[in-house]
Amino acid sequence: MAPTRLLAALGAMIVAAGIGFWAASATLTAPEVEAHATPTPRYEVEQGTLQRSLSFTATAKWDRKLAGRGGGQGVVTHLSLNSAVPAADGARLLEINERPVVLAQGVVPM
Repeated sequence: MAPTRLLAALGAMIVAAGIGFWAASATLTAPEVEAHATPTPRYEVEQGTLQRSLSFTATAKWDRKLAGRGGGQGVVTHLSLNSAVPAADGARLLEINERPVVLAQGVVPM
């Protein structure tokens, strides 16, 4: 290889290394940020009540299991039950289509 080509290649490598070093130092150096004082935030406090209201749409379904047997069908028109007092024999429990349903305890023949 001719000495001029060798010097040219060596010069190109030195220039490339210098550009690489400059690019690396420019990339990896942290930017200078001007330090300035930030004002302390001020808050105003008001007395009040916080509240939140949410609305949901829901569907509820129960299996129909009768607690007792009756001979009729219809609309319950009146409830006579009082949960604080136990029902006795002959007590009126409710009315279906304005007809009373009374409690009759005992064995029912099949």
